[in-house]
Amino acid sequence: MRPRLALMRRIGCFSVLMVLLGQSAGLAQSAGEQPAGFTPAQASAGSTAYNRHCATCHGGTLEGGGITPSLTGERFAGQWSGQSVDLLLAEMRRMPPENPGGLAGDLYANVLAYMLQYNGVASGDVALPTDPDALARLAIPMVSGPTCHGSQWPAPPAGRG
Repeated sequence: MRPRLALMRRIGCFSVLMVLLGQSAGLAQSAGEQPAGFTPAQASAGSTAYNRHCATCHGGTLEGGGITPSLTGERFAGQWSGQSVDLLLAEMRRMPPENPGGLAGDLYANVLAYMLQYNGVASGDVALPTDPDALARLAIPMVSGPTCHGSQWPAPPAGRG
């Protein structure tokens, strides 16, 4: 029985390693053909959904902390810029931790629209779709970082800056 358990552990470790390497190298799937777009209404609804379902772990300014990844800045840009939108949405659907996949599909798309807007991607007239096939044809635009308050970083609290 022990050799079988050891083999299963090796296969499990190898599988996890391949997933991580595929994501890091962008090999999991080729990027979409068009940059992802979203509407201002989607980003606004996404802000509300983010604050309700995501901010507890990922922070009010998408900064993450501890083992919770940042959804903005260099780490986010390095991992997701140019990647296919369906890859990021697949990761997002693993959330919230207490109810993976428990949000409506449009809420995940709206939260992504908010994340893109927060990272400096301009909104447009075309909504971000929720259909997986349509999402696979879209790439996450190159993100530049937070642009809240018209500057690169969020404004400091009143009286501190």
